[in-house]
Amino acid sequence: MRIKVNSLLSIGALILALGSCSSLTDSSEPSETTEALTGLELSTSDTFAAVDCDVDLPIGPAASCGVLTVPQDWDNPDRGEMVELSAAVLVDDETPQDAIPFVYLDGGPGGAILTDLDLAFPQLFGEIVKDRPVVVYSQRGAPQSSPDLVCEEVTEFSLETLDADKESQDFVEQSANAVSECATRLVGEGIDFAEVNSSNAAKDLDALRQALGYETWNVYGNSYGTRLAQSYVSEFPDSVKALVLDGVQPTVPELAVGKLAENAHNSIELMFVSCERDLQCAGRYPDLRDRFYSLYDQLEVEPVEFPSISLDTLEVTPVLWDGEALVASVFTAMYSRDTISIVPAMIEEMEQDSYVNAGLLASLEIFTLTRVATGMNSVVLCHDGFRHLDEATYLAGASDNAVINKVFGIDEDGFGELQQLCETYGDSLAASDDLDLVQSDVPALITSGEFDPITPTSNGDAVAAGFSNSTHVVFNGESHGVLGSECGTQAIKEFFADPSAEINSSCASQPNPIEWS
Repeated sequence: MRIKVNSLLSIGALILALGSCSSLTDSSEPSETTEALTGLELSTSDTFAAVDCDVDLPIGPAASCGVLTVPQDWDNPDRGEMVELSAAVLVDDETPQDAIPFVYLDGGPGGAILTDLDLAFPQLFGEIVKDRPVVVYSQRGAPQSSPDLVCEEVTEFSLETLDADKESQDFVEQSANAVSECATRLVGEGIDFAEVNSSNAAKDLDALRQALGYETWNVYGNSYGTRLAQSYVSEFPDSVKALVLDGVQPTVPELAVGKLAENAHNSIELMFVSCERDLQCAGRYPDLRDRFYSLYDQLEVEPVEFPSISLDTLEVTPVLWDGEALVASVFTAMYSRDTISIVPAMIEEMEQDSYVNAGLLASLEIFTLTRVATGMNSVVLCHDGFRHLDEATYLAGASDNAVINKVFGIDEDGFGELQQLCETYGDSLAASDDLDLVQSDVPALITSGEFDPITPTSNGDAVAAGFSNSTHVVFNGESHGVLGSECGTQAIKEFFADPSAEINSSCASQPNPIEWS
């Protein structure tokens, strides 16, 4: 079972948006939708229609909603095909309604921030909304846009084969067929894959700003959202008051998607080292690295089946893990300090034929399958990234660990499979000037988490070099996205309050050890 590398960038945004794993497994009653607070009044125009909100929020904040209509092809708007994007403006009773707003650019590509806003709001936006309105919206191709690039064929196949042998030829062929069926359906529905890209998404974003009546706004992006934010600030610099790139994906393909195995190995290795240096973790889980790779070898010979729980339906679902599935799930866990903390316990449990924490990670992965627009994910990453890599560059992204390279498919066969996937969604390429490091004097705060497995701190250094008025802050003990952590949220709030002031990032460098389970 090879990890499908085009889907890796989508996982972190979801984990960040949903907060800690405890929020997903909480047995309390779901929060109620409230209309006690009146939202902002949005104006209807030729391109924007105010509509009743169909989003869930916890008690307290209020939403005002609308639908933005934009051309599918911005260069040829008279072609006639249009795209509709859902948007919501969030306030609470403390929000200064004349403050410069905060717009959130979701990750993925293909994230579904509007779908689970009730889960995401407290951690991501609960503090931000006290200072300014928060704007969230569906990017073109994402869930709650129309047309969307949600591949039900791929999702259904993935859910139906959780306990299947991923190495079998039947599985490989059926998986490719599901992708092909989705692509064929989307083309039949009038979608032009060449128009689903970061450059057009940047034009959509500025059309939304204009429709909402904002002269400028504060732009926040996480993961793929940082890639979109860079395209946006490059094309519409006067629209951006200040910019936060949180877990940054560079515009340069070699940096964005060319070092996936290397970055993953570095993150997993950092976890092992951190456990070794922690007296409690080292004492309870000695020789963790060796035990992990021994468990990998064991599962490659004899895969195990265990139950997980659908976080949507609470139904029990069997999953099958071989060694590669173990490594893939540990990689997924590296996105959040909350899930990093359970990995040593999971390894020990699995050695004893117990699967409580493995079931939790599997449940998170199942949840991801139902939230990400996999078609959009593939189309955008191929257009902006993978199609620009030749085989030599792809292979140069290998780590010095053979197991990690095998799981990520960093070999000639893996490159061929990736090219085949991209060919399914056409042959469009991002313009060369959208692949250079962005040069800008817009005030920018660039944030990186120490453990980030997909957008490492080196990405932040590379991108910061192009922003003449930027600060790059690395947060100890954090991972893919620092918005939602106490220190990260405070730094972002203070930066947006006064982008010209020196950033007080002292908390970021303080010891912040993982609280091992």
